[in-house]
Amino acid sequence: MSLQNYPQTLFADIHGQQRVKDYLIRSIENDCIHHAYLFLGQTSSQTLEMALAFVQGLMCPNKLCGVCKDCNKVARSAHPDVHILEPEGAKEYLLDQIRELIADSERAPVRGDKKVYIINEAERLSAQSANALLKTLEEPPHNTIFILLAHDASQVLPTIVSRCQLLLFKNFSSEELRALLVQKTGVSESRAKIALAATGMSVKKAQAFLLSPSRPLIRQSALTILIRLNKSDELDILTQIKDLLHELNAPISDIKAVQEGQLDENKDFLSPKAQRDLEAQFKRKLTASQRSGIIEVLNIYRSFLRDCLLYKMDPSSEIINEDVSSAIMYQAETTQEDKLIAALERVNVCESHIVSNVSSQLALEALLFDLKKVL
Repeated sequence: MSLQNYPQTLFADIHGQQRVKDYLIRSIENDCIHHAYLFLGQTSSQTLEMALAFVQGLMCPNKLCGVCKDCNKVARSAHPDVHILEPEGAKEYLLDQIRELIADSERAPVRGDKKVYIINEAERLSAQSANALLKTLEEPPHNTIFILLAHDASQVLPTIVSRCQLLLFKNFSSEELRALLVQKTGVSESRAKIALAATGMSVKKAQAFLLSPSRPLIRQSALTILIRLNKSDELDILTQIKDLLHELNAPISDIKAVQEGQLDENKDFLSPKAQRDLEAQFKRKLTASQRSGIIEVLNIYRSFLRDCLLYKMDPSSEIINEDVSSAIMYQAETTQEDKLIAALERVNVCESHIVSNVSSQLALEALLFDLKKVL
């Protein structure tokens, strides 16, 4: 068995994790599939990418050909029997999400003979959601496979862990992630560093960041606000935040338009309750997308302030945001170390407020007014 036998599959795109790859490929080849898996590793360890590669093999009628319709649909995240779940609540999965998953799992597959559910950030299952899912894991529907992704088994309900086949992933260093992103995209190391810092050190998200025409521009706008903070009055800051939020919401408008089209297309086939459930699901996804954009801005601010602090402590330190190095040096030279630490703490507090469902606009306004005082 060798990956050389599967050059066109998603497995071939994953860097490292050879032990996990070998185990999953062998499972597919031998038809030895468990009903539930728990992939354990940091976001940077490619657990989601590995899950999709595994699912490609599960759905392929030829066992990992990489070129059939099913393989292509999985690769494009368009297979009707493969479902990827993300937390739609501010802090955790909503109970309704898990109830919808359970109800859907009891329906027959659309294309083939299997259904797969990938549950990302499984540590964010609430006690209620986890217990509801546990009943399904104990008595899973026929030919239904669950793949849970989490950072640490200790953060997942023990009874759920006990129902899953555990796979441990190696975590990569920032240097390894940077090299991997450069290899995958061909961008410079400096751009790779920036993209990884903005996206929480996720290679997959960093790739999307680099491919997006708007997100690097939003980063520039966010940094400009921070760099010019001491020269801005209250009205300037409020106006700049409003403009930044407008930039962040532009892609959301496109998502909303697609959702409205899907609702209109399905209105004649869905019951009133199913229509309301779909509308609620779409609304939750929009909220999650908006929250993700704000968190990215906070990651950008955190990386800038980290650069300032590192330069303050040691001017020879490697910085992430090389394109604004002069601003970093100026801020470091004119700000005391304890104030830079306090500024980083303010960013963390803002993130906790966003996660707690505080208004994004109010949270950003409070953060920037605080930073103006601190810096």
